[in-house]
Amino acid sequence: MSYDQDLDRRLSALEWKLDRYAEHLEEALDHDRQFQLKATWGIVTSATGIFAVVALIWVANKIGIEGWVWGIVVGVGSIFAFGAGALWADRGREDDLKKLSRLPKWKND
Repeated sequence: MSYDQDLDRRLSALEWKLDRYAEHLEEALDHDRQFQLKATWGIVTSATGIFAVVALIWVANKIGIEGWVWGIVVGVGSIFAFGAGALWADRGREDDLKKLSRLPKWKND
């Protein structure tokens, strides 16, 4: 095997390894970003949902609902209030995901 052939073979092997490394790096960074965003927005989602339920209870007490009607209104309304808060927070997470930086793409020249 000549020196040029050996050099071409080694260069091809290095290019292949670099491509695999770049793919793994992009996947790892994307996984880490998703984890961080979900962890951060999970706290926001929980706090928003709890706030919505507490606000519903406060409103139910303020307008004078009592007894079993109060239980039904708060019980069923809590599900919807928490869901609405979670949907709002999820939209915020999706907006933040769009703002993250991206790795430059390889140009095959």
